[in-house]
Amino acid sequence: RPLILGRTASGNFEANLRSAANDFGGRISLEALAKKFGMGKYSLIRAFHRETGQSPVKYMISLRLKHAEQLLALSTLSIAEIAAACGYSSPSFFAYEFKKYFGTTPRQFRIQAHSR
Repeated sequence: RPLILGRTASGNFEANLRSAANDFGGRISLEALAKKFGMGKYSLIRAFHRETGQSPVKYMISLRLKHAEQLLALSTLSIAEIAAACGYSSPSFFAYEFKKYFGTTPRQFRIQAHSR
């Protein structure tokens, strides 16, 4: 039985997931993730829920949004550029996902981060 946060046939799980979060443009595919990690998609889902309480896709979205949070606070990239850098093809969908996750828009977050 593979350990989710340990080693799998494909190497370090978390490192592979971070890599996958950046590799998959705007689309996150469970099938592609399962292939990347060398396990069936249902095995991946079960193991992931057991270890993290989240699905692989939700975890990847949270990684992307946390990366966006850092970019908003520390860079001068536009929100559209940050959206693209985090794998979102649509800045408006990125803003929607960001607000759903953090409770504030990317613009509001940046203003608050720069006023600290």
